[in-house]
Amino acid sequence: MTLGRKVEEFSGLKPVDLRTVNDMPLTIQGEILTKGVLLCSADEKERVAYETKTLALYFDYLPYVE
Repeated sequence: MTLGRKVEEFSGLKPVDLRTVNDMPLTIQGEILTKGVLLCSADEKERVAYETKTLALYFDYLPYVE
């Protein structure tokens, strides 16, 4: 069973679309991190490092896209 199907079963929501965020453009990563909902984290230390770095870059870049 795929992770997407497991999330569908657990949440009752269909369809569920799971994507890897790390390779998306910075603006999309920033939107997801500021407005999205974290469902789970397998490695808190890794998650915090990723979010800290990505949000710093996103907020530095944000004035240029607005």
